[in-house]
Amino acid sequence: MILGLIIACEIGFWVAIVAGLSARYLARKPRLGAILLAMAPVVDLILLIAVAIDLRAGASATFAHALAALYIG
Repeated sequence: MILGLIIACEIGFWVAIVAGLSARYLARKPRLGAILLAMAPVVDLILLIAVAIDLRAGASATFAHALAALYIG
């Protein structure tokens, strides 16, 4: 589950970055671009909360949890 969430967050991060930059510079909508660019750290926050909930629920730390920590770092 965590490994799939890491992949989804990685894709979501890059989608937010590309969409934000495209809106800002190609579509000339700086306010929309700023909102979309602000979504990039939100994606990381979602991953951090999901990993914390998983570990708090009693899951043992696995390679996926370590990978999530590396991705967030």
